[in-house]
Amino acid sequence: MMHKTNPLPVNARKLNKLTAFMAGLVFVSLLTVSCSRKALYEPSLRRIDSAIVIVSVYEERISSIDTHQLQKALQKWEVLSAFIQNNVSDTLTKNEAQALQQFYQSGQYLQLFLGKRKDLQKRCALMQLQLKRLMETGQTESLQVNQFNDNTNNELDVLKSTGLIIDKTLSDYPAQLQNFRNSIPGVEALVKARNRGSLPMVIKDSLPF
Repeated sequence: MMHKTNPLPVNARKLNKLTAFMAGLVFVSLLTVSCSRKALYEPSLRRIDSAIVIVSVYEERISSIDTHQLQKALQKWEVLSAFIQNNVSDTLTKNEAQALQQFYQSGQYLQLFLGKRKDLQKRCALMQLQLKRLMETGQTESLQVNQFNDNTNNELDVLKSTGLIIDKTLSDYPAQLQNFRNSIPGVEALVKARNRGSLPMVIKDSLPF
């Protein structure tokens, strides 16, 4: 003989429905709070994402510099500077003085540029690392929103100031390299005038520039 299951009392059924309804309400509330919280991080996350792209562009611009040409220019600078320092002590003509001034100014710039380029590469790599870490803290909500936004603003301020330095450095470089190139004929003429009309072998053997 089959046993009949006793139906739940009316009050018990109502209680079960109420419990299910409350559980659903709590779930929806938690989901809404979570979505609302994520939305608070989104503006800064988008700014960080754009900043990462900007830093990548800066890295590409810095890497695109022809360092082989720069090294040739610096070798030329070294051998000519050494000869001038050791052999030129008499009065210069106006044209010689102008060529020598341009040679020294542009050559010293190129020396500084070589070191500055390496420094800017390191700074870009560090910015990329910090931005990606900051992005992760926002995605995981491991910082309070206000602190996350403050950190984002700080990193973007660093990017802005560094970007100005990069833009200035890279925009000056081609002109300074050309100034150095333009000074070479006058400086070599100065050297020839003090070396029996020819360039010393050490200068002839230097890389053409």
